[in-house]
Parts: sequence; C-alpha cells; structure tokens
Amino acid sequence: MIERRHGHIVAINSSAGLMPCADMIPYCAAKSGLKGLMDSLTEELRLDSWTKNIQTTSVYLGTVATGMYPMPSHRFTSWYTEISAKQAAKTIIEGVRKNHRVISIPSFMKFLIDLSNLMPHKIRVILTDFFNIHHRGWFCFC
Repeated sequence: MIERRHGHIVAINSSAGLMPCADMIPYCAAKSGLKGLMDSLTEELRLDSWTKNIQTTSVYLGTVATGMYPMPSHRFTSWYTEISAKQAAKTIIEGVRKNHRVISIPSFMKFLIDLSNLMPHKIRVILTDFFNIHHRGWFCFC
C-alpha cells in the first residue's frame, strides 16, 4: 500500500472494544487494543503526506449470528437482536466503498455507547442493570 500510495485497512472490531463486559475481560482488552491501534494508525496516516490515499475503517459489530454463542438474553431482544453474517458483510463492504472511518452494526450502537460514556458512572450502572436480565454483561454501560 505504501509503495502504491493507495489502499484501505479494515479492522473488524466489536462493541466490546468500546465498553466493558463482565466475564469477557481478555476479549474486551484485545478489542480495546485494536481500537487504539486503528485510531493511532489513522492519525499517523493522516499526518504523513505520502499516505494520504491509504484509508482506514474500524467496524464495531454487535451480535452476529455465527452459532458460536447463544442468542443474548436481555430486556430488549425485539429491539436489539442478532444480525446475519451475510448482512454484516454487506454493510461492511458498503461502508468501506464509501470510505467510512467507522462502521457500527447495528448503526445506532456506537452512538449509544458514546452517549453513555458522557454519563456519570452511577447512571451507567443503573442502565446496565436495567438492560441485562438473566445474564451478566450483554449490555454494559459502566
């Protein structure tokens, strides 16, 4: 990409890279690290004149129906549910073609996480406890 002075780097991340989740410490730490890597890489590419045509996209996925994990159990399963891998791939390809720096699937998820980070910790704990039912950590705003 550097030799061609053109390219696109895409990182498939997770909402767990943006918020803490109980019982998922190694996964959350790895995904948080990927966010830091992509943010730093994006800034470095922006500052170097010879890399202006190398784009980056960070994809933050919610729950994708891969069969690896059971369907999340929380209060709002009709509002926030799994999406198919095919739909996720379609959304990612469309976003990359449009040079979006961030893609959130579902689209509202990253906005809600960013918004929750502006709230006091006690409010985030209340929201976390309200959203989660029968499981720890599916929704965590702490």
